[in-house]
Amino acid sequence: SACGLPGAAEALRAFEESSAEDDLPSCAMPCALALVVHGTCLAVCGCVSAHWNEWAQAALLPAEVGMGSMGAMVMCACLAIAGPRFLHFVGVYVGLAVQLGLVVLCAMQFRSSYSDPEQAGSCRTFAVMSLGSAMCVLSMLSLQREDPKEKAE
Repeated sequence: SACGLPGAAEALRAFEESSAEDDLPSCAMPCALALVVHGTCLAVCGCVSAHWNEWAQAALLPAEVGMGSMGAMVMCACLAIAGPRFLHFVGVYVGLAVQLGLVVLCAMQFRSSYSDPEQAGSCRTFAVMSLGSAMCVLSMLSLQREDPKEKAE
């Protein structure tokens, strides 16, 4: 057995057999694209906000949230199109969880910066990021509907 683990060779063989590209659902590429576009929009939104505020320390949080979320979304998108069906589902559903977390995080940041005049620019940015993330979650959920062609097969 490979690596001295019992059953590892059989598990590796089963993994290689299940990694055919036709194993992916038809929504794999649209879901991955939606994740990448969402992450990119958040990164651009956060960096533009920081730029408008002349990269002041108080204005860097939206940029940090945007860049971090873009990295997470791109990783999930890569998993969504990686090959085996289970990796697709891991990428899509972890991506959806990240998106839902971003809706909550941006809404909480909006609420906390609403009354602080120092963070007025961040307040608007987090409002846009929260609403945009909510719309992206809805688009991802609509992409996840089962395709009638796949159901018939």
